[in-house]
Amino acid sequence: MFYVGRYVFGLNSDTLNTLAFQILMYSSLLTTLSIRERSYFWSSSPSALLLTTLLLELAAIFAVCSIGYVRVRFGSGGLRLRLVCTCE
Repeated sequence: MFYVGRYVFGLNSDTLNTLAFQILMYSSLLTTLSIRERSYFWSSSPSALLLTTLLLELAAIFAVCSIGYVRVRFGSGGLRLRLVCTCE
């Protein structure tokens, strides 16, 4: 998939990193829905708390991928978070 993105669509490395991030996050959300159920994951609806959490996570993923990305730095001053915009 990354080969196609790089050489067919001509995506740069920042865009491919965003694509990889989205794939990992969406698959982890679907894994959460899948492992909570013994049968098919659509057999029962998730609890209100789980559904709210998943929707907030989806909104956060969309916002981070639309606006930019969060760069985490560890240093002598502790943990620092910085939002870096990659929009063109």
